[in-house]
Amino acid sequence: MVALSGDDLRIFHPEYRQLISDAPEHAGPMLAEATRPWVRSAIQDALEDRRSLLLEGTFGDSDTTLATADRFRQAGFHVRVVALAAPRVLSVITVASRYLRDLKVGNVARFTRLSAHDNGYEGTTRLVDTLEQTNAVNRVTIVSRKGTVLLDQSSGAANTDASFTGASRALHAGRHPGSWGARSTMELLGELKQVTRFAIESGHLTPGTADLLIEAHRRALDEVVPRLSVEPDSPQAQFIHQAVSEQLVRLRRAATFGQPPAPEPALSSLPDLAIEPDR
Repeated sequence: MVALSGDDLRIFHPEYRQLISDAPEHAGPMLAEATRPWVRSAIQDALEDRRSLLLEGTFGDSDTTLATADRFRQAGFHVRVVALAAPRVLSVITVASRYLRDLKVGNVARFTRLSAHDNGYEGTTRLVDTLEQTNAVNRVTIVSRKGTVLLDQSSGAANTDASFTGASRALHAGRHPGSWGARSTMELLGELKQVTRFAIESGHLTPGTADLLIEAHRRALDEVVPRLSVEPDSPQAQFIHQAVSEQLVRLRRAATFGQPPAPEPALSSLPDLAIEPDR
């Protein structure tokens, strides 16, 4: 089986390093435009040479994804779709974290706009919803960010009737903020604190990174803080909510690109832990 990802092909673009270094927030769409026909050619080669393929991506266009799956199914391949279910707040934070932490250590940093993230995130929803009414695939697996298999179903032996009726329910269950756990939510807030401070203090707070971080803070206040393992009305819960709120205010002020940032809130009670990025 050959692993194929459009992101992995970007490095073969002749201007890859220049684009990543000089215009990281604009490089993604430009590189994707170049690699798209390369991916199509590789898919065609796999079909013609009857080579098994592991195709990885965000698949914002569910119709194209299912049409590709159906081509392989019609050609006699066994087609399996594996979808990752992660809360949106976790996904947004890890996209920002991956980019900013790579910048911090001097690695090649891949930037993802909030709109591009949402296109892929919503595209996964549309794809999984459609799987309940399609015969284009043989097997569907939904996995949580913790690695728990939430659903693993195969179609009938005769390949005449799809049986993926629980796919959407499993995806939404894995995306519920409460599924991440209290300890992990504290780690998430700690990571958000770290990358936000780095973005502001290092000069890497651009309109694109600000969009990601502001959305991450808004979601954290709505979905993460209320689910901490402390009483909602306790002094600790109120302190954490106030600290994240003040950090959001500081972030928004810094994002005006000219106003001095507000004093950093006291977030010493939040852990400084990193989390793995989404792919």
